[in-house]
Amino acid sequence: MDAYKSGSPIYLDYNATTPVDPRVAAAMSPFLEGGFGNPSSNHLLGIAARQSIDGARAQVAHMLGASSEEIIFTSGGTEANNHAIIGAALSRRQERTHIITSAVEHPAVLEVCKHLQGRGFSITKIGVDKFGMVDADEAIAAMTQDTALVTIMLANNEVGNRLGIGYRNNLSLMAYEYESNLRNGNYGHGY
Repeated sequence: MDAYKSGSPIYLDYNATTPVDPRVAAAMSPFLEGGFGNPSSNHLLGIAARQSIDGARAQVAHMLGASSEEIIFTSGGTEANNHAIIGAALSRRQERTHIITSAVEHPAVLEVCKHLQGRGFSITKIGVDKFGMVDADEAIAAMTQDTALVTIMLANNEVGNRLGIGYRNNLSLMAYEYESNLRNGNYGHGY
């Protein structure tokens, strides 16, 4: 751990990985040091593992104001992206087959979009400005009646840029309003 001593480089890639919080390490310690079991099994170790996972799921749900059934644990970001993007796209496939993303998305997102393109979806990649920022207005302009999903990262994992969260640049709010306009028969962007 000499890299953390004074004068050593400062780690700025927390979007990729972070040190384990000591509280998390303490909570996980019993499972990493022998208290394991297949949570799908009906034997004593499996039941204990299932109870622990259910307890953790309830904690996360409470913290997020969600129900336990809405919480899905994955092995990491790539798996989570695959579940979310493929699930959202396929759930709308009968109605819409257009996906909007940015040219600077993480490869885990770009690859799943490429996979969906091979399954009949059209993909629009929004460019970025000289600072690596996505223009929310450009993303909104790319939306059509066929748009099923807009998947653009909030924070860039390479340079740390964050998509603005002010009303004018709040892409999720703008996409929601666009969808509402479509439902109400207003096909103009109106922004």
